[in-house]
Amino acid sequence: MDTFKIILLIIAYTIGIFTFSLQLICYLKDIEYKETLLLNLSFLLLIAASTVSEFFILTNYHIKLITEFSSLLFMILLAFAIPLNIHKERIVKYEKTRNRILLLITITLILVLVFGYFTGLAKIAKEATEVFLFLSVMYTMYIVIKEKPSLLIKHREKEEKVTALFFLIFFPIYTLIGLLNYRYAFVSDSMFDGPIILSLIFIALAISKLTDDIKRLTLFSPKNKDFGDKLSPFNISPREIEVLGLLIQGISYKEISEKLFISLPTVKTHVSNIYQKMNVKNKVELINLLNA
Repeated sequence: MDTFKIILLIIAYTIGIFTFSLQLICYLKDIEYKETLLLNLSFLLLIAASTVSEFFILTNYHIKLITEFSSLLFMILLAFAIPLNIHKERIVKYEKTRNRILLLITITLILVLVFGYFTGLAKIAKEATEVFLFLSVMYTMYIVIKEKPSLLIKHREKEEKVTALFFLIFFPIYTLIGLLNYRYAFVSDSMFDGPIILSLIFIALAISKLTDDIKRLTLFSPKNKDFGDKLSPFNISPREIEVLGLLIQGISYKEISEKLFISLPTVKTHVSNIYQKMNVKNKVELINLLNA
């Protein structure tokens, strides 16, 4: 089981690195949110900490303490990043207020974690962290089901709602069985192995995200400038199509103005008109609309 766990963690970390690299490229091309990068990075850090604790036999007390502390710290970061990302991807009321409350809870939990490890109350800090992650996931899945998606993820709304419903049902049942098993020990503890469950969830989510990222990046290829019927309903002018073709290649406004021999304010006006006609707010939504 230990060998299987280590292999699974390594696979999860490898896929995670590849996914994060693609997301970083998308972000640099202004077609990915920084909140999504933070979410993936949090997962990667938590998996890395879990891999270290599983791969090496940690006999030194202080090293073990640092590893456990790091894992819990990254778990708090993950619990913060999950709802932060969903607030960006969904149309939610009072987004800024929710994010401030989330940040306040996160800072409080980090202080509790530090205080707990310096005062011998690490068990309480660990339990508080696990509760925070559980509530974070439950809250996020509720938001996915209840709130409308932004244009960025509208094409995968049905898939995400099914996934959210599964987690809303599975997580509480799984947690309850785990608590009962801790007391009565009626099934193997391997069923509740955190690193294994974490790796499986991360691998599934990362693979599903890879498809979207690859599709969006293909739109930046020079061979994909002609969108045919996709633009016809929006009454985009020939000049705006030229601007659009350069825009989705990641070219800056200044470079577009030089290539098309038009002024910078004119480029901005064309881009504004394109966004208005296609009912999008930014390049991220524009790319996803063309990719739908």
